[in-house]
Amino acid sequence: MQDRIKAAFDGVRAEDALKEATRRFLAAKTGNYAGRSFAYRRFVPVLACCFILLLSLGGYWLYFIPTSYISIDVNPSIELGINRFDKVVSVAGYNADGEALAAALDIKYLDYDAALEQVLSSEAITSCLSQDGLVTIGVIGGDAEHCQHLLNQVRACAKGHGNTYCYAASYDDLAAAHGAGLSYGKYRALLEAQALDPSITAEDVSHMTMRELYDLIDSLSGNASGAATSGAGHGHGHGQQHGRGH
Repeated sequence: MQDRIKAAFDGVRAEDALKEATRRFLAAKTGNYAGRSFAYRRFVPVLACCFILLLSLGGYWLYFIPTSYISIDVNPSIELGINRFDKVVSVAGYNADGEALAAALDIKYLDYDAALEQVLSSEAITSCLSQDGLVTIGVIGGDAEHCQHLLNQVRACAKGHGNTYCYAASYDDLAAAHGAGLSYGKYRALLEAQALDPSITAEDVSHMTMRELYDLIDSLSGNASGAATSGAGHGHGHGQQHGRGH
């Protein structure tokens, strides 16, 4: 009995020795591939995390980065940043009244048409319109076809809200407008005024209503009938005209 047990254990030790010899042989022939594979496997979770992070950043870029803007100017001047899914992802005021209006609104992440309806129905805007104010609403973007689509919807939203003028424009002067501390709509009007009187500055127009600003342009251009006929010159009234750029 003892001899059989001893023989069995000797067989186990011999099998272990054979396995170890085989492992060393394979390691020598493969350059210890199995060991390196284990090391690689240690980095798989890290690589997965990096991949997820890249996807997250890509999703952030797709959703939260505006691809177009809607500039709304009366005296409050605000701009809505619209993402590629037609959602409002930013609301910025470009004068004191605009900042107050932006702070009072709760329109982020709404569809742009619902957000615009809230803006136009706000007390700040309706009060200006009740006093013969003028609202300009500009769609600014890099894709002309998409801008035209937005413009059509903006015009539909503006209908029935009084004296409004809707237009579309490219990104060309957007950075310059923001650099001057103005919304695109105010900056657009500033360029018209400066073409007639180069001494006019951004500071001069920043606190003016759009009605006052276009009355000034009419005066500088020698339009004797003033704002009453400015619809022909500047597209005031309900936005039946629109231009790209200035």
